[in-house]
Amino acid sequence: KDLTDPTNVVITQPLANTIVSGVAVAVIATAEDNLGVSDVELLVDNITQTITPIFTPPNLYTFIWNTVPFLDGPHTLKVKAYDEAGNTTTSSGVRVFVDN
Repeated sequence: KDLTDPTNVVITQPLANTIVSGVAVAVIATAEDNLGVSDVELLVDNITQTITPIFTPPNLYTFIWNTVPFLDGPHTLKVKAYDEAGNTTTSSGVRVFVDN
């Protein structure tokens, strides 16, 4: 039975306190697992976004985030990684500022 949570779940872009805007902000994250990552989700202010990531082997996930529906000001980005056994790890938050 797999009891190991995903590891190295980190947002690498954008950096904290970055000003973001527009319909195509790249949010890049890493996620690893001893048996393989099955899914990665983007969370904005702890709400899961329905964005399918672009996977680049071995462990990069890129989300194209449309900031337009979000109010100008601070927002916290996180990613949540899952493995096949249902184990999860959520990254630390990265605060960005939307300015549309």
